[in-house]
Amino acid sequence: MELITNRILQHLDHMKIPYERINHRRDYTARQTASDCSMKPACFAKVVVVEADGRKLLSVLPADHALDLGRFERLLGCDRISLLPESSLMTYFPDCELGALPALGNLYGLPVYVSPELTRQEKIAFNAGTHEQAIRMNYKDFDRMVRPTVIDFSYPTDRRAVGA
Repeated sequence: MELITNRILQHLDHMKIPYERINHRRDYTARQTASDCSMKPACFAKVVVVEADGRKLLSVLPADHALDLGRFERLLGCDRISLLPESSLMTYFPDCELGALPALGNLYGLPVYVSPELTRQEKIAFNAGTHEQAIRMNYKDFDRMVRPTVIDFSYPTDRRAVGA
């Protein structure tokens, strides 16, 4: 089993953020991980890294949502937004496994944008840099630590994007 990166643990401890470490089977989707962590998908945060007019951003949305790039582009007022290729992710997250990025963009020099659905949850969880461990914490503590910008850029995966 891979271990949570020291960078993440040291930051949480330094900020005196209460958190829970969750070990789970090796998963590759946020929905699977939410299930293995006995959480609703609405409470498990998945991370998508995007590039908006050349600027890298971390978008954080519930596991049961999809990113609406068109809406995100309009809300940011940028000319072009796209997913950052996986081949570029290790440059920004060298101590994390691909596909298991933590929602802590501030630790990696990236601004964080969070879907409003996550702000309504008492507790959220997210990958801890590995496919076998997650971190669960109060959303209020996540907000205090990360200071994300809240923008409505996602939609539930059980329906199509509105205005896409």
